[in-house]
Order: sequence, then structure tokens, then C-alpha cells
Amino acid sequence: MRSNAFGTSRPFVFHRLGRFGSAGGWLASALGRAVAWPGRHLRWKIVLPYAVLALILGCTATYLATGLVTSSLRERFDNQLVESARVSADSLARQERKHLETVRAITYTEGVAEAIGARNGARLGTLIEGQAANNEVQYLQVLDATGARVKAIYLAGPQTLEYRDINDSDQPATWAPVQQAIASAGDSGGKATGIIDKPEGPVLYTAGVVESDGRVIGVVLTGTSLETIVDEMKAEALADITVYGEDGQPLATTFVEPDEGASQDADISAPEDMNAAFAQSGVYRETKNIWGRDYSLLYAPLLVQAKEIGTYSVALPADFILQAQSDTRWKMALLFGIGMAAILGVGLYVARAITRPVQSLMLTAEQVTAGDFTARAKIKSRDEIGRLGAAVDQMTETLQGQYLGTLRALASAVANKDPVTLGHSVRVGRLAAMLGRHFKLDDRTLAQLEIGGYLHDVGKIGIRDSVRLKLDALTARQRRLLENHPHLDLLASHEDDIGAPVRRFVETGRDPNGPSPIAPDQQDGVVVARIVEVADLYDAIRLGGAPLGGFTPDQAMAFLRTQVGSLLSIGMLEALAAVTPEWEHRRATEPELQRHLMDTAPDSD
Repeated sequence: MRSNAFGTSRPFVFHRLGRFGSAGGWLASALGRAVAWPGRHLRWKIVLPYAVLALILGCTATYLATGLVTSSLRERFDNQLVESARVSADSLARQERKHLETVRAITYTEGVAEAIGARNGARLGTLIEGQAANNEVQYLQVLDATGARVKAIYLAGPQTLEYRDINDSDQPATWAPVQQAIASAGDSGGKATGIIDKPEGPVLYTAGVVESDGRVIGVVLTGTSLETIVDEMKAEALADITVYGEDGQPLATTFVEPDEGASQDADISAPEDMNAAFAQSGVYRETKNIWGRDYSLLYAPLLVQAKEIGTYSVALPADFILQAQSDTRWKMALLFGIGMAAILGVGLYVARAITRPVQSLMLTAEQVTAGDFTARAKIKSRDEIGRLGAAVDQMTETLQGQYLGTLRALASAVANKDPVTLGHSVRVGRLAAMLGRHFKLDDRTLAQLEIGGYLHDVGKIGIRDSVRLKLDALTARQRRLLENHPHLDLLASHEDDIGAPVRRFVETGRDPNGPSPIAPDQQDGVVVARIVEVADLYDAIRLGGAPLGGFTPDQAMAFLRTQVGSLLSIGMLEALAAVTPEWEHRRATEPELQRHLMDTAPDSD
């Protein structure tokens, strides 16, 4: 229940505080607000539409930006894969040219043809080792016209360029490059390149014939291991390289098995349908998991001098695209999230700047509707809302003045029926308000104090003048009503000693143990009644001065000090003592408080 003008119920502000005083009440209120907040708050009606639009825009922009970045990354990745394949092919071509340069240098070296014809291996060794060392050839063999070895050496010490003789049981005459070179001696220059599977590993050999007088007298072979070749190709292509044999199994690869062991998905063999794809587009592409990592592989024929000598693949790790896509998505989401949060924050700030004065106007209107004419919007802006707030404040101030004037008129109407108590209600209201300001109470409570003082004697208005001043003519109900006011007891007993009226005031229905002390910050409506009661008691004791049995200010305070604990609290007495000098000065100087004071006693009946 909200407080009324008499201050008998809890004030509205305290009532609202009490509603949320417990955790259960707060939770229920919070849930209620959460359910209805979009429709209840004006700021959300302003912010929510464009916040939703900003969210949609942010999500759409994030999706599009992520898609564009991912597409760009995939396109760059595809280009890099193709470029790696091209660089690998170029690296192989350069290696083949290097072999041919060595073959030509040896072929045209003076004395080589004669040494081959004489099958003088020692002489050939002297002639070819210098050329081999200059070009860092790994394998160098010189054959006669039948394909039999005359001299064969290999690079045993790469750092010292030390060469040793090859002593194995291979038959070079059966190798495809040797046979092709001899077969093409008259047509294509007598040279050929192929991969020879050796016990120590596959070797890329380039063969060139040695001719004398138009006939083939020998063959020179230069070779480099495929392991060395794929390592050089990887260094240039920045991709893992694998060279495959005719059966699709890898002959050499740059893939290195990790230390923790290979997974079941470490098959790096060529796919079976690769050749069919070569026939259509010349390349084949697939994604494969190799030792726990996703790779994108591009397969292509290994061509040397426009002849296919095998198949190779270039591989780039594809998981970085997924990682880049995820990183880009989170970065873009974070970027747009920060932007949307900034938009929402600015929107809330602007909406708050607009709706806060409206909310203040709404609360002021609710408080005025509840009867609190002290409420003010106090809007300082100079826009239309500020002008509206100023008009509302002026209206409520006018209403408060008219309301208090009406109450003062009503109190005067009561007081005019009793010449002794003229101005008593007005003085009680003003003194109660002064005590409230001493306690630093809010404006609403101060208004309740003043109104309570004005109306505390309103019950007397229904009693006829002819009987109101004679206690023996009253009914029992009327007598109880009048005896509840100490100043009326003074009228009925002014012949008694000076302490008797106060004793009767204490004895009429009061708690024999006295009121409990009231702290200035007590959050309860009873503080209004206690302050009005003390103001009423003080003015009643002071009413009329000594001729009517009243007290002087010093006598009144001295007497009230004897009643601490039974009639009033020490805190209330200290507050009354603090404001009494100012109050007595105002009582003696202000016409509204002075003109109703009586200096002489009324005529006795």
C-alpha cells in the first residue's frame, strides 16, 4: 500500500525498496523484466531494430568476407600447387641439361674416342675425372659400342670430390637410355634419358653416343640419384616431391616419416586412375592424408625432351587453408562483433540520453498520481523534452501549493472553532517539517510531515462548538477523540497544576515503556507519526503561555527531558532542542505563525 497524505503508511520509496529487499523478490522482478523488457522500455524500441539489422549485417559481412578470403586462399593455393609442379619440371630439365653438358664435354675431349676404341680404362679415367669433378657428377660411365663398360666411376666423397670405380654386376647394355641413344645416333643426336633402378637406389641417367667417322664407337652415361634430384626439386618448388615408377609405387620422395611413427593413412603411392586423367587433362589432383596431415597432391607426367620417363607429384599441406579459414572467420567475427558492440553501445547511449528524461517524466507522473506533489522531473536539457519537464515541474509545484493551501484552510477551519488552538495545526506542521530537515529526510517525507501536522486535528471538525469545550457534555466517543490531543486536555484542565495536562497526555493509551528510539535514517513510515507527535506535544505544552497552563520554551524543554524513555526518545529530544531556537524565532516573527497566538485565556464558562 502506498503512503497517503497523513503519513500513516510506509512511504512509496520505502515500499519500493521493500519489494526488492529479499533475493526471491529481486529474482521474481528480474525475471518479469526479462520477459517483458522489449515492449516495456522505450530505449529498446529505439535500439533493438537497428541492433538486429547490425547483427544481420555483421553475420552477412562475416560470411561473405570469410568466403572471399577462403576463396582467395584456395585460388592462391591452387596457383602455388601448379607453380610448384612447373618449377619441379624445370628443375628436372635443368638437371638433364647439366647431364648433356657433361656428356658433350667428355665426348669432345681429345683422346676419349681413341681410349674407348683401345678399351684403355686407365686412360679414360684420367680424361673423364676432371670433367666429372668440375660438374660434380655423381655417376659417370663410358661404354663401348656393344654396351660393355670401359670405365665407370662414382662420387665417393662429395666434400673432397673423390671418385672411385664402380664394381657391380649391372649390364648397362640392357638399359633403355643406352639402347635409345644408340638407336637414335643418326637421327636425333644420339642421346636419351631414363631412370635406372640400382641397388643403391634409382638413378636418373642421360646417355650420349660417341661417334668416329660416322659410326658409334661408344656411349657416355652421366647419372644423378633420384633422392638428390627430388631434394633439389623440393628446395626450388617449396613442395614435397615424389617420383613414381611404372607400377605407381614411389621411387623417391621428400616425405619424411615423423619420429612418432607413421599412421595408417601414410600411403603415398600413385592412384590407379591417374593415367586415365592424364589422357583427358594431362594432370591429376587429389587430397590425401599422409602421416596424419592433409595434403593436396598434383600428379603429372615426368617429361624429358618431350618424352615421358615417369610420373611425379607435388604436394602442399592443405590443412593450413582450413586453419586460415578458421582464423579468418574468428578474426572477422571478432572485428564485426566489436563493431556491432560499438554500434550497440552508441545506440544505447543515444537512446538513454533520449529516454532518460522521458523515464524521469514518467516516474514524476506516477508519483504525482500517487499523491506525492513533491516529485520533480528536474530535466536540464533545452530541447522539447526539457521544456515539457519544466512545464510538468511547474504544474506539480502549483498543485503542491494549492494542495497545501487547501490543507491549511482545512486546518484553519478546525482551528477557528477553538480560539485557544488557533494556528496550532499550522505550527505543528511547520515544526514537524523543520525536525524532518534536521534528520535530513527526503522532500517527500518532509511534505508528509507538514501535511500530517496540518491534519492531525481534523477529527474535531465534526464536533459542535457548543459542546466541544465542555468535557462533561461530550459522548464517550467524542471524549476519547478529544482526550487524544494534549492541548485539548489543557483547555479542559487549565485550573490544575502545570504538570497535570502532560501527565494525562502520557496516560491516555500510551505505551508505559515509552517509544523506542528512532534513528534519523529509519526507513519506516512510523518516523512521520513520531515527529508529528513530538511537534504536537511541544506546541500543546507551549500553547497559550502561563495563563493557560502552558510552558515557556525553557520550561517545556526541561519538562520533556524528564520524560525521555516514557514519552519520547533521546534522539527526538536532541533534535527538538537543536531546532527550538530557530523555531521560536520564526514563531515570534512570521505573521502566519504569530497571528493566531493568544496572549490571554478565553472566558470561562
